[in-house]
Amino acid sequence: MIASRTEQDIHQPFMETLSDKHVKQLHLHTPDSVTEVGNYLRTRLNQVAQKYGLSPDFWPGADRADHLAKQADGLYIWAVTVTQFLDTRLRREGKINPLGIIDQLKLPDKADINVLYQQILELTYNETDTTEQDLETFHQIVGAILVARELLSIGQIDDLLDPHYSGGRVDVLNFIKLLRTVLVSGMESVSETTIIRVHRSFFEFATANSGTRFRINLERANAEMTLCCLKHLARSYAIVASTQFASSAADIRELPHATRYALSFCLSHKPLQLGIVLDQSDISLSQFNAWFLNPVARNRSA
Repeated sequence: MIASRTEQDIHQPFMETLSDKHVKQLHLHTPDSVTEVGNYLRTRLNQVAQKYGLSPDFWPGADRADHLAKQADGLYIWAVTVTQFLDTRLRREGKINPLGIIDQLKLPDKADINVLYQQILELTYNETDTTEQDLETFHQIVGAILVARELLSIGQIDDLLDPHYSGGRVDVLNFIKLLRTVLVSGMESVSETTIIRVHRSFFEFATANSGTRFRINLERANAEMTLCCLKHLARSYAIVASTQFASSAADIRELPHATRYALSFCLSHKPLQLGIVLDQSDISLSQFNAWFLNPVARNRSA
């Protein structure tokens, strides 16, 4: 087993086996790992430079590349995240001031993934241009991603949340592109079908009780997901009330994904706090699901 993290929930289950003579513990933070991650980071920086027609000698330049490699300190997720962020910023801002994109990262000498996440979000949501609506959108969409009970594509998140604000509908695809560094794995192009995968370290950063404006309240996120699920079930009521909907597997697959998600996971999102009360929700939602999936029961109530 290989683990790059040392939390107790990973370490503790294996403590008893470490005394076994057949088991050997190897530390992955070694001079070799530091060198390998540093080489990976330099290679990725060179690839990013070439992608945007920059000379690696100019951008990032040997000194900046060596400094970032030193800061990575053998932490692969840090190297991946910082190179993805620089790639994203160059794509959005162009080559007007490419060195400034690196220099604006005020990072400690040793890798701290939480500091890096905070810097990325602060640079994305600067104080002068960010509105309350921007932050509300951040909390709604990122919160939904963190509490989702299954992996969702960007299009599915969009349909499930159907987010709006006073000026119109939120462009979820553009939002994800803006934050692809922390929300999307890999460097492939982002589209409606892109599956959103969040690294465990970002989940822990976003949900930590840090008091920052980017902290995600899981109770509130679950409450909002509950309401979204209920809206989709209500919209589908007229469809399933028809006796022509037989609740066969084929019929259920024909339902919109948001409705299928609501049927499967609405109860699991039920908020426990925040003063949001769903009257007899355990009973009413369970009964609704049973009615929804049982054509005989629906025929009796028609």
